[in-house]
Amino acid sequence: MKKNIVFWINSAGLFFGVAYFLQKNTNLNLYAICDVEDKQKSFFTQQKLVDFKQTYFFHDCVKKDKTRINYEYLRSFEQKYGIDLWKLAINDRWFYLYNDFYKFTAEEISSILEQECRFYEEFLENVKPDYLICMDPSTHHHRILYEMCRNKGIKVLLLTWAKGMGNKMMIAQDATKLDNFDFNKIKSSGKSHKELIDFINSLNLQKVKEKIQKQQFSSKSLLLKATVKFLFSQNNNIETHYSYYGRTKLKVLIKKIIIEIKAKYRQSFIDKNLSRDPVLDVPFVYFPLHMDQEQNPLITAPFFTNQLEAIRHVVKSLPPGYALYIKEHPHQLLRGWRKISSYKEILEIPNVIFIHPEYSSDDLVKNSALIITISGSTGLEGAFYDKPSIVFSDVRYSVLPSVYRLNNLDELPTVIKNNLHKKTSPEYLEKYVTFMSDNSFDVDLIDLLINEANSLYYGGFLVDTEISSEKVQEFFDENKEVLEKIAQEYSNKIDNVNSTSH
Repeated sequence: MKKNIVFWINSAGLFFGVAYFLQKNTNLNLYAICDVEDKQKSFFTQQKLVDFKQTYFFHDCVKKDKTRINYEYLRSFEQKYGIDLWKLAINDRWFYLYNDFYKFTAEEISSILEQECRFYEEFLENVKPDYLICMDPSTHHHRILYEMCRNKGIKVLLLTWAKGMGNKMMIAQDATKLDNFDFNKIKSSGKSHKELIDFINSLNLQKVKEKIQKQQFSSKSLLLKATVKFLFSQNNNIETHYSYYGRTKLKVLIKKIIIEIKAKYRQSFIDKNLSRDPVLDVPFVYFPLHMDQEQNPLITAPFFTNQLEAIRHVVKSLPPGYALYIKEHPHQLLRGWRKISSYKEILEIPNVIFIHPEYSSDDLVKNSALIITISGSTGLEGAFYDKPSIVFSDVRYSVLPSVYRLNNLDELPTVIKNNLHKKTSPEYLEKYVTFMSDNSFDVDLIDLLINEANSLYYGGFLVDTEISSEKVQEFFDENKEVLEKIAQEYSNKIDNVNSTSH
């Protein structure tokens, strides 16, 4: 019997490409939910490259005109699926903190949530999928579908980075936990911390980080082409996508100019005020900042989105004699840096040393007494250097004995004191690395995403643009090796799940 596979597609590249190569498996029925901009819709409506049984367009389910909200339905939906809708909605970048174009009312948000939930329930009832294939959800509406599928026993196969393992990727049901992990079932060859450090250095993680940043900074010529295309093309998304409410070309252009100007002033403030030469031979706890407007911490750690408050919580909890070293995330430049007022607030907190984003994070990790992170991979990097860590949300590496998952802020002072001198175990770390290596595969996803942006979306500067089947086919042909490999990994994963379920 054929299995029904649903793809969550938000571009004509990655997962549409995976579907293109996965359709060779004739034991699968393919369906698509497209979360795409208005100008891409015609391509997905008319395309013949992938034989989807049916294609659904997410934004067709949400109407701007408010209907009477059935709050009893929303409450019963939450209870039925175990989903806290407002926890997701209030952290969505469009609904609250990061939308400069439109202020959503509580009624508008509730109306959108109800329409989304009803669409998903009808969709799941009609299609009865066996699998959902996608990246780890970064928006509230994608997360709702993900949680519903998990609740209903539908297998979710996320393509996620095997963080801390270079270019390796994993296909898993949860991006914050490990599937079927058991230390007792993994053999150790007795590697030392030194040997494990040599291994992690061989992965050249800094090069991977630089490529991620490169993805966001394409050529000026593509930016110019995208700008001209944007200014002289019609825009219907204002009417069809709630993420475009209140947007006009003039407002977008003005905001872009303002961000560029502010970024220069903020860069100047950073260069003048953040430390480039911190003292490392004193006791300190290291707390690296996350980027704003990212899945971490918006989705992964929904109650720690205010990083300034998180810093204050940590400072309050430090034992005497220890300072808190904060480092700005170098990729925050992509957001035009933070407000200068935020930087000033951090600089004014006693016992805090604020470090320049260009300073080596490795040096801070190696010389720290303890690492605290909301949901980043710095704690894993610390384990290689025999440094304990505390995390504020679920992360895969929290299975390590040297990593403490904080569940109650009131416990933070005690937890810090208890973990300051905790030793890591090279045996457990080696077993973790072995498991991650055995359950991941090498594929340069960053290069693929850069190629997709340059080939189809003006370097990523303009996503709301027309797409031709010829250009998409050309992208598939040029990136066949990577897309085919990911598709094969998915096919293997589906076959393994099927064999173990019989």
